[in-house]
Amino acid sequence: VQQEVIDATLDSAIRSLAVAFVLTAIVLLGSYRLLEGRAVYGLLNLVPVLVTVGLLLASMRLLGIPLTPINAPILSISIGLGVDYTVHFVHRFVDEYEKRDTDSALAATVAGTGGALTGSMVTTVAGIGVLIVALIPLIQEFGILIALGIGYAFLSSLLVTPSVIVVWE
Repeated sequence: VQQEVIDATLDSAIRSLAVAFVLTAIVLLGSYRLLEGRAVYGLLNLVPVLVTVGLLLASMRLLGIPLTPINAPILSISIGLGVDYTVHFVHRFVDEYEKRDTDSALAATVAGTGGALTGSMVTTVAGIGVLIVALIPLIQEFGILIALGIGYAFLSSLLVTPSVIVVWE
């Protein structure tokens, strides 16, 4: 009975991940369509988010952290974390892209937004990272996964997003 409950909860968490991604896509596409007149900018935000979730899953496997009903929602949280960083990056890029070519706009975006994203990442990882020293293993895993998710979201926004923009262009 306990295994059935765990399986049902895990299935629910995986469905929640899919729903979170679809709803995020709808909001991003609609927002960029409304605000910038180009829904495609919303799609540019989604690729780094998928990379973040993929890296987090790979890290879980590498670290031997099983996907459980307790930590599966962290994948959905990582969608929100990833979107937060990429939205700032893409929004700044859109502003810069109106004034200059793609390469110059990307350089200005990384220079102007990179520092702010770095500060945000460092303080958030430091704040949540203290959970790694918790006495309860589930809380330790939670701290590790959230810290990794934030780090991956940051790296994806600064490394993957420009690449996606160049391919799109």
